[in-house]
Amino acid sequence: MPQGSIYGFLGPNGAGKTTTLRLVLGLLQTQQGTITIFGKAFATNRIEILGQIGSLIESPSLYEHLTARENLGVWQKVYQCPKSRIAEALRLVELPDNGTKKAGQFSLGMKQRLSIAVALLHSPSLLILDEPTNGLDPNGIIEMRELLIRLNRESGVTIVISSHLLAEIEKLATHLGIIHQGQILFQGPIDNLRRKQRHVQSVCFHTSDNETAIGVIDEHISGASKADGKIVVPETSKEQVARVNEALVKRGLEVYEIRPANEDLETIFMDLIGQS
Repeated sequence: MPQGSIYGFLGPNGAGKTTTLRLVLGLLQTQQGTITIFGKAFATNRIEILGQIGSLIESPSLYEHLTARENLGVWQKVYQCPKSRIAEALRLVELPDNGTKKAGQFSLGMKQRLSIAVALLHSPSLLILDEPTNGLDPNGIIEMRELLIRLNRESGVTIVISSHLLAEIEKLATHLGIIHQGQILFQGPIDNLRRKQRHVQSVCFHTSDNETAIGVIDEHISGASKADGKIVVPETSKEQVARVNEALVKRGLEVYEIRPANEDLETIFMDLIGQS
């Protein structure tokens, strides 16, 4: 994965996402093959590599009888980083210093933020997160997305994030890896996946009366269908689109939108899994 990217790691339950991340972090022993991180073999450079990685696997692991600052104080001694990093890590994740409030009294969203603060405490260049939005409400999911984008852009942290929330990954990731039954089906920029899977470039029309409009469109292009309040027509030329638009206007319809009907990540993902 390229440095500075946000890499979405996708796959159905049981595909091997968490196992892969545990192998990368040395939490599981490699049975075959090799792991290379930062251009170095993990097996012979384990301590050096792990010193540049922060991680949150599955669920937050905190001392619930300690405050946020005290939790970070424990890890500051482990990492042997400056004490000033404690306040900086809390600032990075926008978690207030809650004085005497114990971590056990935190909401799940606050616990997730504190866990990410722990992962960022030693200024890693790679952050590995396994399902960091699990259990969060919609507002918590949005806040987590904004936090990760800000960390990536402002601090230059490369982020690997596994998730089953495809719509969130689509808004967040610059690159994707898709795994199914232990095999990588795709790896690369998210736009490359769209181009790879786009066999037919459809066109989407949105009008003031789609019931009437679909009849008008059928006079010029066959195969039009309705989806999500729009009309989608199969691959067609710019000249045909212009003629259809002219015909719709002549029929007294207002044309609000004409655009390529790009497939969303969920559709592409299901197609790719189904083909494997």
